[in-house]
Amino acid sequence: MVYELRSVNLASLAEKEQGSVLDRFASFLDSLTGPISFHVVQDDREVESIGAVYRIPYRRSSCGLNLRPRLW
Repeated sequence: MVYELRSVNLASLAEKEQGSVLDRFASFLDSLTGPISFHVVQDDREVESIGAVYRIPYRRSSCGLNLRPRLW
C-alpha cells in the first residue's frame, strides 16, 4: 500500500494549526501496522504566466507500507 503525502509549510501556519498538523501525522504513523519507508520524488511542473512557460521543480513525498510478515 502506498500513501502520497502532501507537503505543508508549517512556518506559514498559526501555532495551533502547526500542532494540529503534527498531531494528525503522528496519529497516522501510530495507526500503521507494519514497517514503512518514505520516498521523495522530484518532479517538474510547467507553469504558464504572461505568455511564458516556466518549469518549476517540486518534491512529492510518499510512504509505502510493507504488509508482508517479517520472519525473525
